[in-house]
Amino acid sequence: MALLTGQPRQADVVALSYCRLLVLGKVDFDRFVAANPDAGAAINRVAQARLAMNRDDADHAIDAPL
Repeated sequence: MALLTGQPRQADVVALSYCRLLVLGKVDFDRFVAANPDAGAAINRVAQARLAMNRDDADHAIDAPL
């Protein structure tokens, strides 16, 4: 999401075992999306759905009694 929005990353991940991490930088991501417009459109659809889910979750948290 941070690659799409330009906002700071908001998720953390904890590995349960040894893993190899890879980094996808913004320049490479943008180059990929420019070269693959169908993939870019699919990524944007998923991102919009995720943003909507996050907004709904936040709305429900606000409405929940303490």
